Amino acid sequence: MASAPFKVSVTPSFPFNHIVSLELDTPIARLSKPSSLSAFVHQLAHAFRSKPDAITIRNITGNATKSLVTWSNNTVPHKICAHPALESIRHTMLTRQRSQTKIEFVKQVGSQFHVRKAHMDLTGSCLDKEVEPVSTAPTMEAADQAAFPWTVFFGVLILVLLLTILIEKPSDYMGKGMPVVFPEEVAEDVEMAHAATPMLTKEERPPLKVSQHENPLYKPPPPLAAASPRVGSAATVPNQRMPPTYVPP
Repeated sequence: MASAPFKVSVTPSFPFNHIVSLELDTPIARLSKPSSLSAFVHQLAHAFRSKPDAITIRNITGNATKSLVTWSNNTVPHKICAHPALESIRHTMLTRQRSQTKIEFVKQVGSQFHVRKAHMDLTGSCLDKEVEPVSTAPTMEAADQAAFPWTVFFGVLILVLLLTILIEKPSDYMGKGMPVVFPEEVAEDVEMAHAATPMLTKEERPPLKVSQHENPLYKPPPPLAAASPRVGSAATVPNQRMPPTYVPP
């Protein structure tokens, strides 16, 4: 019996940052055959318009009626999260609104490997990294800058209030609730008796009794004429026409 030496080289799998899961209506016993698995990879590459070596099968599980295949695309960069390339894969399989499996994708994979459901998960560089907490405590300079506008505001407000009080403050000449006395109503023995304008007094005093003869503004009524005709006398001419004079027959 002849024999020949041979060597098997196993290359490590490509690193990845995404996992695509396909639920197929195919028994796992069928996918376990190399020929069936190769045919499935070719159909999958055709659906994504890629080459078969761009598809890496990660795991196959299932039972006698269906199977679950997980795979990744080797053309997608793994060091960075290439969102456009990943969205292209997602858009080829799923609808944008409800994330349902597209009928076109099911037809391209073929009826031998009927796709029941498709799903994609992100891993590796596409996962959100922990963000280091950043101190948000305000510094003394920031606090001073924030307090400066309020200081100016309150200063201006106090100044306006003081100006308003000074403007509305009554003078010595005027007072609230003090009686007003005219010059002719002040007695001669008062200090302000010779004032020519109305003045204010600290207490209310009755006006002086000025007779009609001493008041220069008093004017007597005009005398009535004794011989003036009375209203409604016979001298008035009636508006009606008088009848003619009676002549006896």
